[in-house]
Amino acid sequence: MKHLKIRIPLESESEKIFHYVNHVAGETKFLTFGKGEYPLDSNAIKNSIRNLSTSKNSIMLIAELNNKIIGLASIKGSDKIRMDHVGDLSITILKDYWGQGIGKKMIDFLLEWARNNEFLYKVNLKVRHDNLKAIKIYKDFGFTKEGILLDDFKINNTYYNHILMGTNV
Repeated sequence: MKHLKIRIPLESESEKIFHYVNHVAGETKFLTFGKGEYPLDSNAIKNSIRNLSTSKNSIMLIAELNNKIIGLASIKGSDKIRMDHVGDLSITILKDYWGQGIGKKMIDFLLEWARNNEFLYKVNLKVRHDNLKAIKIYKDFGFTKEGILLDDFKINNTYYNHILMGTNV
């Protein structure tokens, strides 16, 4: 991945991000939304990029290869004073790029950013219980299982559990 760039997106890229998210949603059953179900339009994504860029405890990243978005990741912290020390991590990678270490590079970048952030003390995530590859990667980064949300996820009337994982930074 010689030309891979991991960086903060620009507001002007909101349309590209919108198309990326709707594409990646159709590639996996592990996301909480499917193709065409993403609740934000490109204007809402633009506002999200703007808000995250001024947030004290949140960041959004894209992974880009040859001007194509191939990954999106974020840590979103709470605005509530009692919860602003905790950020929620999320990540997606285009299926064609799975297994190439891009997700690991993005998580490493996010956790390093979190370690250097004066507000964040902990990073949490939710992962579907049968997403074993992701669970292993998260464990390799120091995340531990903290709980289970039973029947938290539904696709075609089949229910799945979410595992709650966290790590102190």
